[in-house]
Amino acid sequence: MKYLVEWEYDTEKVDETIKLNMEYMKAYEKNPKDFYEYVFPPHYIGNGKGVSVVDITAPAQLINAQIFLEKGFKMKFTPITDITDQISTYLSQK
Repeated sequence: MKYLVEWEYDTEKVDETIKLNMEYMKAYEKNPKDFYEYVFPPHYIGNGKGVSVVDITAPAQLINAQIFLEKGFKMKFTPITDITDQISTYLSQK
């Protein structure tokens, strides 16, 4: 399932956040199937905030990413669906 990820970090801790992100990327490159896949990679929108879209196919992918990233990021995951799936499901239930 795809999720919109809204993330935020403390702008007073930029160096720590960069180091944390680099550690995460090393782990991701070593075992990409252990982590969620980026559909829309992280994009910065200002003031320590950004967005991404990820595809999570197993709960462990989310947990593995959180083990690294929640040390320096506040993250909110909102499930998103393709509108055509939403419409067909809606119409099939009428």
